[in-house]
Amino acid sequence: MSKFARVGVSLVLALMLLSSIAGPHVAVAEEPERGISLYAVFPDVVVPLGDEEVELSLTVANTGEVVENLRLLVISAPDGWDYRFEAGWPKKIVRAVTLPPRDADESRQSLTFTVTPPGDVKVGDYRFALKAVTQDGFLEAELQLTIGLSGEPVLPGFEVVELTTDFPALEGTPGDRFEFTVTIANKGGEDLVFDLAAMIPRGWGVFFSPGWRPERIRSLPVEAGRSEDVKVTLLTPPHVEAGEYPIMFQASSGDIVGTIDLEAIITGTYELLVDTIVGGVPGLLNTRATAGQPTHITLALGNAGTAALDDFSFTSRKPEGWTITFDPDELASLDAGQVREIAVTIEPPGRAIAGDYMVNLRISSDQAAENLDFRVTVETPTIWGWVGMAIVILVLAALLGIFATLKRR
Repeated sequence: MSKFARVGVSLVLALMLLSSIAGPHVAVAEEPERGISLYAVFPDVVVPLGDEEVELSLTVANTGEVVENLRLLVISAPDGWDYRFEAGWPKKIVRAVTLPPRDADESRQSLTFTVTPPGDVKVGDYRFALKAVTQDGFLEAELQLTIGLSGEPVLPGFEVVELTTDFPALEGTPGDRFEFTVTIANKGGEDLVFDLAAMIPRGWGVFFSPGWRPERIRSLPVEAGRSEDVKVTLLTPPHVEAGEYPIMFQASSGDIVGTIDLEAIITGTYELLVDTIVGGVPGLLNTRATAGQPTHITLALGNAGTAALDDFSFTSRKPEGWTITFDPDELASLDAGQVREIAVTIEPPGRAIAGDYMVNLRISSDQAAENLDFRVTVETPTIWGWVGMAIVILVLAALLGIFATLKRR
């Protein structure tokens, strides 16, 4: 083997040895978690034969850590039925939905699956299979729905009971009361007493009142050919997550059943808490500083609301010649329940006179802001104390010298 060949083999062996040593220490980046879901609170319903349309409330959610663009599909349906996905108010036909990651307020979206049976439809159960698919086809979520048609055909315009409301979707914050006014119309030929009920999320409360009167009721009499208003009051928990929550209200009298879909839209609450940490002690609003030298404090920012706070900025009002800096000097967002520390450096000018000074620190986001008035006690540097003492000693020595000279004379 030639000298050059031996050198080449040695280099190859050395590289193999280095790769075997370094191999176990190479970190492989973890792929972000991905997940989606598609579900219905009421996946199996029964409606009277003759209804022109049937609406089912769906929820599609992103349970992963990346933005997902989902295509909505119907993979099987009964022959002759029309169907569509709808969302928004007024409703729009949708074929796809984009959802931010699970920690975002809009990571889940409420939809309506609206179906129209053919004119010659018979009594029975009719099944639909729905699917949500990610844009890259990596994830799928399927949902089975069953719509049962029962009873004798009902001619359009002659339903026995009809429920209507002017405002089917209301918006509020966690802990709010949502008050829907629903009109119950008895279109039959007999006086009826309707039992009242509502399907609500777990942990919520509900009660019913006649019109605008304060009494709480469980049933409501409605004369034939007349209508009555009932107020549906929803009680929301104080820490419910932001989102759109479907509610189904029902009025029934024996086999006569009327339902209406309502929606409570929960928006986030915003509450910014700011505390100071000085020398490891929280809650102090004063510190000491030496003229010409920096001193450090910490601001602890906490989000006590239910929605993220965005786009923070930090500013200060201070005496002339002072320097105040923040690290970091900006913050993109602070999620609900999160705490973040900001380092603050305060430096008086070198010629600052000893004494107490006030500075104002302002922490503001797009949704909330806080101001802190902070007292800084400035001390002169130790070297200037020694210089002052030396000057005093020199002055005293000079005076003593003068007195001694005068005394000899």
